[in-house]
Amino acid sequence: MKRPHGRKLAARQRIRIAFRTFKRLSEFLAFGLYDTIVLAGVPEPRGGRQGVAIVQLKRLGDYFLWLPYGLAIVKHLEAQGQRVRLIANATWSEQARSDFPGCAIDPVDPRRLVRHWRYRRRTLRALRQHAVALTVQAGYLRDFIIDDAIVRALGGETLGFDAVYRDHQAIERLWTPRLYRRLVTTMPGAHEQCSYRKLLEVLGGTAVAGANPLRPEVPEDLLPHPAPYFVLAPGASRDLKRWPVERFVALAGRVLDAQPAWRLVVAGTGQESALGEAIVRALGPRAQNRSGLTGLVEFLALVRGARLVIGNDSAAGHVAARYGVPSVIALGGMDFGHAYPYDPACAEVQQVPRPVSSPMDCFGCDGFCRYKVAPGRCAPCLEAVSVEAMWQALERELAVSDGT
Repeated sequence: MKRPHGRKLAARQRIRIAFRTFKRLSEFLAFGLYDTIVLAGVPEPRGGRQGVAIVQLKRLGDYFLWLPYGLAIVKHLEAQGQRVRLIANATWSEQARSDFPGCAIDPVDPRRLVRHWRYRRRTLRALRQHAVALTVQAGYLRDFIIDDAIVRALGGETLGFDAVYRDHQAIERLWTPRLYRRLVTTMPGAHEQCSYRKLLEVLGGTAVAGANPLRPEVPEDLLPHPAPYFVLAPGASRDLKRWPVERFVALAGRVLDAQPAWRLVVAGTGQESALGEAIVRALGPRAQNRSGLTGLVEFLALVRGARLVIGNDSAAGHVAARYGVPSVIALGGMDFGHAYPYDPACAEVQQVPRPVSSPMDCFGCDGFCRYKVAPGRCAPCLEAVSVEAMWQALERELAVSDGT
């Protein structure tokens, strides 16, 4: 007798979880032992511990979610006479130098920290010698191999979130809290910005006013062309979070038809350039592919100058939110509520993105999809988001843009 299809799906999910569990446990033991050896015997500089280190190593989208509260935290600490050092993800560290002009910036490459033992050794030993009095792990959802390792190297009085990734093992959950003097308790399912607000309050700060600048003017030499344009960011960190490209083509075509004076600019990384080329070929001369052709500064300027941003659960929508650009986001359910949709109570942004989703009973799976997904395709929850549903959301934004 055949088993019901639902049981097959559940079994597939359990196999994936078991594999990730074994892999994670092996990594926990290997990296923990290596870090202990690396940090043994590193002398602390004379003169005692001074200043505050803030650790924020998440991706660009998470940085922009954190930024208004990060600015408020730094402002509060500096008002107390503290010297602040930011341990920043190398991909956006140059932008952080502009956002935090009074802070020392230490760029860290999370990928190299995991993949290259010599880089890990050199980085951890250098951070240990800063001898800060307080280390704040400011990235929501701690990772032992990356975030907790940096906190362990910096030392001093330590503060962080109690939230960890779903694949953390029991031994991690028992051992890693010992790295922290204080842990900020967060509500399950709370939006990331609400957690950052609580961290600000724990540190004694209260105000975020003034942390969000008005939408700045974009230098003309960074604009793709003088005509009004909208940005399409079809990429995502995982295939599961990438809405089908043929639907983006159909949707962008509707926008071009509705706005004859507008042009389309496709934005993304170098790895997404082929995806951008496919979209441009399908849409014709009013579309331009800038995927892989812009650095971070140019990408931010591109979004700031746009009339509208369309994308997936990725950084483009968060950048647009900060600078007051309307955005419509195709949203699946794996991280639903974590970054999108925004919580109005904590949304310290100029323009709240408009997400479009199709609810399923498995929302909140953290990427442990119970369904079999073909290579290169998105998760079923995102596949269920139709072009028509996205267009209805876009029509509302276009109406606002036209002043109707």
